[in-house]
Order: sequence, then structure tokens, then C-alpha cells
Amino acid sequence: MKRLVCAAILAVVSQWACAHSFTVGALNIDHPWARSTVAQISNGAAYLTVVNHGQNADRLLSIESPVANKVQIHISSMDNGVMRMRPVEGGVKIEAGASVKFAPGGMHIMLIDLKQPLRVGTEFPLTLHFEHAGITTVRVRIEDGMADMKMPMPMPMSMPMN
Repeated sequence: MKRLVCAAILAVVSQWACAHSFTVGALNIDHPWARSTVAQISNGAAYLTVVNHGQNADRLLSIESPVANKVQIHISSMDNGVMRMRPVEGGVKIEAGASVKFAPGGMHIMLIDLKQPLRVGTEFPLTLHFEHAGITTVRVRIEDGMADMKMPMPMPMSMPMN
């Protein structure tokens, strides 16, 4: 029983340690994060949640970061059984009292032509341009993204028998 209680406390504390947020005007940007990448991968993605605590809608107009040559807002969707990804034109509206979540499999921040791989345990700046709240820079934590991806194991080489 003691172990179960200790495990539960550790889980809660680790969530607090991982959570980080930033504020600009009436907007709160929660837990900006990105998956790690390997050298052969030239693109990455970042995720976060924007919460509008204000009385008026705002719009995320554009994003930039020194880690990539181009940054775009993308949306993923299923089209006849095929996952498609396309840029979002005109920014993203955040209604008053609402939130917009950038998450894997949905809307996300595409980091195009990375200048170097994203390494676990490091951070990078992401500058968000909002229509009304203005400009703010958040720190994006890079988390282990490769651990949950199933990589095929190489086939063992057969040894010639004498």
C-alpha cells in the first residue's frame, strides 16, 4: 500500500515538474513541447494549448523559431482512409473563453527544414504572433518522441554453414 501511495505522489509531482506555461495578454500558452528527432529527419512538430481567458477572440497569425528554416501551422485529417496534412491559411482563431489544442494527429506546429536534430532534454524558443495579444516567445521542451514509435528490428544475417 505504501508503494502505491508513493507511486501516485511521484506521478503527480512529475506532472507538475513537466508542466510549464506562458502568458501574453489574456492568453495562456500551456506546456509547449516537441518530439525528439534523429539526424535523418528534416522536419519536426511542436505542440501546445492556447487558452483565451479574455472577453474577445484573438488569432494566432504566425510562428517562427531559430531551429527551423520555416514554421507553419498544419492540420492533419483523414481523407478516404489516408492521413493528410496541410497548412492552415489565415491563422487560428481562439474564441473568448475557449482553448485551441495543438496536438499529435490534429492541428500542430510544423518545423520545416530543421537546422539540427531536436534532442531530448533540451529546449528551443518559439515566437508566437497574435493579432491582439501581441508577440511572445515560449520555451519548447523536447521530449522523447522516438520511444513510442515502433521501429522494425533488422533481420538477423544468416551465417553460412560449413
